[in-house]
Amino acid sequence: MSEKPEMEKMLFDIQRELSESRRKYGVEPMYRLQIFPCTFSMGTADRAYTTCFVDRTEYNDNTEPVDVSYMPNIYDTRRATKYDPNTRIKEDYSYLLKPLKAGMLLAEVRGKQLALGAGHHQITVSMVLESHWVNMPRQDFNEITSICVPGANDNNAKAELMRSFVIPERLMAPNSSSNTSQRTCNIPVAFISDHNVWALLDFSRLVQFRLRSSDRLWTIQDFTPASKGRWYDLWSYFPGGPDWITEHDNAVLALQQWKRAVTSSTKHGNKSILSYMTEASLSCAFNGFGKHTVYNFLFLVAVFPGAPASYVCATPAVWERFSSQIACYMAHFRSDAFRKQCCGKANSLNAFDYNYTAGSNYYSSEVLVFRKHTVRVPKELYNTYIRDGLLDDAHTMGDNYESSPHQLTNLSFKKLNVIMRGKFFTIIRAQAPDNRAWRDGEMKNFEDISTLGKRTTVGPAEFREVLLNKADYHVVSSIQGKGGCPKKVCLLCTHPKMYLMCSLLRCGPGIMVGLRAFVALELTGLLDSN
Repeated sequence: MSEKPEMEKMLFDIQRELSESRRKYGVEPMYRLQIFPCTFSMGTADRAYTTCFVDRTEYNDNTEPVDVSYMPNIYDTRRATKYDPNTRIKEDYSYLLKPLKAGMLLAEVRGKQLALGAGHHQITVSMVLESHWVNMPRQDFNEITSICVPGANDNNAKAELMRSFVIPERLMAPNSSSNTSQRTCNIPVAFISDHNVWALLDFSRLVQFRLRSSDRLWTIQDFTPASKGRWYDLWSYFPGGPDWITEHDNAVLALQQWKRAVTSSTKHGNKSILSYMTEASLSCAFNGFGKHTVYNFLFLVAVFPGAPASYVCATPAVWERFSSQIACYMAHFRSDAFRKQCCGKANSLNAFDYNYTAGSNYYSSEVLVFRKHTVRVPKELYNTYIRDGLLDDAHTMGDNYESSPHQLTNLSFKKLNVIMRGKFFTIIRAQAPDNRAWRDGEMKNFEDISTLGKRTTVGPAEFREVLLNKADYHVVSSIQGKGGCPKKVCLLCTHPKMYLMCSLLRCGPGIMVGLRAFVALELTGLLDSN
C-alpha cells in the first residue's frame, strides 16, 4: 500500500511536471478529467466492491453540454451504471462520458490520500496496494487506451467486462523478460492535457476514489490545507485524520485525544501500538503511516511493535520519544534531501521504465528494519537501546534496568541484525512480559526485501508496471557476447600515406607539434589531389 513516502513522491512529481510545463510552454497547462469505467472492479457475489463513488449534488448537466457528435467508448458505456444487489442504480457515470471542461490541475496530499481536481471535477483517491500515478506523453496515452482487451479473470464473462489496456511493445524494456506475451495495465481515471497525461494505474483493481462534480470550478483555495474553503470536504469520504506536515496542530490534538482514549479504557489500551498506527479505522492520529513506515518509526524511537498502546502512553520516557518524533519523521518525506535522494525521474522518455537509482536509494536510506536483514543504528539510538535493556535477551521489557558504562558506544553507528519475532521486525532482544496485552512470537527466518526481484515491495519505484521493465537477471546472463575489443576501422587507411598518418594521429597528445602539422599538410594535399 502507498504510504507517506510514496504519496509525497507522487505529489512532488505532479508539482514538478506542472512547473516544467509552465516554463516550457509559457502558459498554465490545462487538464480535463476522463474516467474509464470499463476498468473498474466488479466485486464478487460475496463482496460488493465499488471503484468510483460519485457525488454530483452540486452539479447540473447544463454546466457541460453534451456534444452530439461525440461517441464514447462502447466498453465504457456498458459499464456506465453500477447497480446494487436489488438492481437499483447505485452509481451513474454516464454524465462523465463526454469531453469535460479543462482547468488548472490542482493536487494535494493528506496522509495516504491524494486529491486532484481540474475544471468542474475533483477526485480523492484512497491509494491501495499497487496503485500509483504515472505521467506520460499524450501520444503514448492515446496509443495505450486505443486498444483494450479482456482483463485477467477466471470468469470469462467478468473478464470481458473488466477490460485492460495494452502496453505497446516499444514501451517494454529490452532484456526485461523472456516472456514475450503482451503486457497490460488498468487505468480507471486520468487527467489529460494537450501535451501530457497523469494516469492512475492500478494492477489489482482495488483502488477507490470519490468523484465530486460542481457547477463551480475548483480553485487553489479549495486545495489549501486547513482553509475555510472546501478543504475538509475533500477528505470526508475515506477514514483518515489530519496530516502531520500540513495540519501539524490538528495532528497534535488528535494524538492527545488518542492518548486520553487509550489511558482511560483497558479495551483500547490493550491493542498493540502497531495496530493503532496501521489501521485508519482505529485512530485518526497516525494518518500517513503504513506497515513499513511504522516499523521504521518504532525502531527510531526504540519501541517494540507488539507493545500495547497503554505501555507507550503510560511510560513517560517512551511517550516523550514517541510523541516528539512523529512530526519530524513525517516532515522528512517532504524535505529536499528525500526528494533529491528518492524522487528523481528515470533517465528515459518511457513512462514505464524502472528507476534503478530511486529504488536503490530508497532501500539503502529509507528502509530500516522492515524485511531487512541488517540495519545501521546511530550512536545515540544504540545507547538508548542499551540503557533500556532492549538488547539484553535476559531482560524483560518494562522492568527497571541498569546498564554498564562499558556497554555504551562512542562509534558513529553500530550494525545490528534485524530479527522477526512472530510477525514483528525489530532489533529488540529483550523478552516481552507474560501478559496477554503484549504480542510476541517465535523467531522466524525471512527474505530480505532486496532479494524479492520483481515482486512489488515498498518505495516510490516499486510498482507492478515499472517493475516488469526491470532487467531480468536470467535473460541478461544468457546473452552471449564476443570477447576482446573491436578493431578500430579507418576508411582512409587504404592509402599508403594515410595509413602512416592515421597511425601517428592515434598517438594522441604525446606526438610532437611539428609532426602533427606535417600530417595535417599531407592530409590537405591528399584531399586536394582527390
